[in-house]
Amino acid sequence: MIQNFSNFYIDKSNKIAFNIIKNIAENKQTNYSTVLLYGKNGVGKSHLMVSLEQAAKRESNIARISSNHFIEMLKNKTICSLYNVDILIIEDVQFFVSTMKTEKEIYSFMQNLIIEKGITIIMTIDKEIRDLENLEFISKLMQINYERNLILEIKATLTNKTKRLIIKEFQNRNSIIIAESKIKTLLKECIGYKELQSKLNATKILSK
Repeated sequence: MIQNFSNFYIDKSNKIAFNIIKNIAENKQTNYSTVLLYGKNGVGKSHLMVSLEQAAKRESNIARISSNHFIEMLKNKTICSLYNVDILIIEDVQFFVSTMKTEKEIYSFMQNLIIEKGITIIMTIDKEIRDLENLEFISKLMQINYERNLILEIKATLTNKTKRLIIKEFQNRNSIIIAESKIKTLLKECIGYKELQSKLNATKILSK
């Protein structure tokens, strides 16, 4: 399934993040210089970033890379190619925390992108709010042009209404029927999308 905004499941836990990222893609909100999207693994951060990349590339020059790729570009002296983008997406920035030398290089380059080039940088991180407080380097990055930065959270918890919608669409897409007793078990046991999808896939295999 190709990830896009239309097949992202909107819930109260991710609605604000979804609306802001979609508005950035549609060029309705361009006043942010740095956006940090945080939450546990599997809550939909990558889905939103892929959707943003697909939607924004019609109007903007956009690049989506991992933090490891960013560091490799620094080492290989190819990082200047990013000067030409309008929007830069960097995923999994928790891996930025390495040596002090690398951190200084990253900070200096990011500062140049934001202040000198006016590029919008959107970063994702697999952390919860209590973990962010311990990541001084990430906090330092977010202080660059701090008046125009934004921190967004996507929580893992989905409402039962959204989970039922996911289950219903899964059944329709795969032409299978899941017993109501099994659905109630899934609602009780699964908190977020990734966990629910994993158990639905297991149910599909067992139904064959």
